[in-house]
Amino acid sequence: MDHLLTVLLCLGSPVVLAQALTVEPVVTDATCNSNGELEVRVSGGSGDYSYSLTNDCGETFPPQSTPTYTTLAPCTYRIEVTDRATDQRAEQGFTVSQSGTVLQAITVFEGCDAVISVSGGAPPYAITYSIDGSQEVAQTSNGENIIVGNIGDGLLSGRIIDNCGNSRTFSADGTETRVTYFNTNQANGGIQFTA
Repeated sequence: MDHLLTVLLCLGSPVVLAQALTVEPVVTDATCNSNGELEVRVSGGSGDYSYSLTNDCGETFPPQSTPTYTTLAPCTYRIEVTDRATDQRAEQGFTVSQSGTVLQAITVFEGCDAVISVSGGAPPYAITYSIDGSQEVAQTSNGENIIVGNIGDGLLSGRIIDNCGNSRTFSADGTETRVTYFNTNQANGGIQFTA
């Protein structure tokens, strides 16, 4: 990096006048809980910088001499750069966002089966569930629906954890499922019920 320095002699002492500091934060948004990144680009000054990072989420960061930060959670931040030779300072605010969508789980009934639809977050998803507190079942999904067969009037409950460690609980109560209206359609020698 080229730095412009002007040296003047004033009463026998050199005086260093440095170009004004400018700070440009280059942000990579988080895809998981705390994996956002920051690269600080600085122009001006002497080239000997100290970096101080603060945020609105309560985290503390020690001052450092390198212009990169990793493992940043989604939050609003402020970076302050100090030129160690001239004590000149510049600061800039920025935001690390959560890229992607929020993890969601939707449970619906198809007959006596429960269908768990998972979306958002970061696949693959680890899904664990039980019916009426019985033995827990574990499955993995890359986004396809999970069908839990024949829960009848039982209570299905479980948890979904995505690849980033985000989790959601879900439940479906078989006793709350009621057919309030249905049509019949005779086709191919059978009867199809539509609720």
